[in-house]
Amino acid sequence: MAIGRKRTASGLLLLAAAVVVAGVGLTSVAIGTSGNANADDDTTGDGGSSTSEDCKVYFYSLHGDKDSPLAFGPAIKSEDADEIRAELHERRSCGEDGKADPALTAAHYADWSAAGLTDRKVAYSEIDAFTKELIDDRALWGSVVKEMESFEDASTVTIEDVPAGTPTLYMESDDHGGVLTKQGKTLHDGTNVVFTHLEGKVVKLRLDCGAQNNWIKPVPDVPKAECQEDCKPKPTPTPTPTKTTEQPKPTPTPTPTTVPKKPSESTSQNPAVPDWIKDEPNPQHSVNTNDGATDSKGYQQDPQQDAQKAEEAAQQQNQQTEQSHEESVQESDESGAGTVTENQEQTESTPVDQGW
Repeated sequence: MAIGRKRTASGLLLLAAAVVVAGVGLTSVAIGTSGNANADDDTTGDGGSSTSEDCKVYFYSLHGDKDSPLAFGPAIKSEDADEIRAELHERRSCGEDGKADPALTAAHYADWSAAGLTDRKVAYSEIDAFTKELIDDRALWGSVVKEMESFEDASTVTIEDVPAGTPTLYMESDDHGGVLTKQGKTLHDGTNVVFTHLEGKVVKLRLDCGAQNNWIKPVPDVPKAECQEDCKPKPTPTPTPTKTTEQPKPTPTPTPTTVPKKPSESTSQNPAVPDWIKDEPNPQHSVNTNDGATDSKGYQQDPQQDAQKAEEAAQQQNQQTEQSHEESVQESDESGAGTVTENQEQTESTPVDQGW
């Protein structure tokens, strides 16, 4: 029978019988029915729950196809009450595969013992010792399975979510072919099957972790597992390569051949100024500051232009000199004061004998 979350399964059937006999009113009778699918497969005379000497001891926590090395075994994927009971019976007792798990049986029995329903008291810290006892005493093993499944058959079954951080049991290898029971906490969400007994006692087993015990609070006297992986660890994410858009390389700024200087800096002492620029301060290359002082710019901005201006100035000076020379000669001729040769820059007057 398929069951939804938080809904009652077929473990407890409520049969209403209306009987009106001699004034007897309506009566509701609750009957706990056996949901064990293997109850009729009795080949050993004890309801199909015993383990014979030929049954192979098998630890699902070590050899099962699990999602985590610490889970009790492979996940129980069904959420049907009868199918869940049948799978638990198959793992606890010797079924068609001829093997059974004593550690799983002992761990589940400790839950029912903590609920106060079992004939024998088994603490969580005694699970490993009780596992060895079941291996040595197959009759005890069979009776324990039968007793425990009677509690589950008298319970309603619901399915609920298991939040991360819930205290739970784990099983580790003892390096000698057996297992050691430890406790830790769930690291991820999961799914529980919840058995609620007629007396109100509750046992929860995590289906996706092979029917691991879990509770609201950690149990005392049980060591912590060294590795507290969850039975469904999150896979390591593969880093997604990021797409990189190649940016255009910036155009390099050309290095200037000359480096401008401050006006007050001497060009003759500046190594960044070429030799042709290194001239002394020139009035033609000066600027006036706010206080009226004159500072040399200290460098020539355009040597070709300056050379052309210097040549024009020289030509103009020559023209003025020649013109001045011609004027001087003309004045001397008109006055008769003397003769000026072309190579003379000044005229000399020849004195005239006046006879006295």
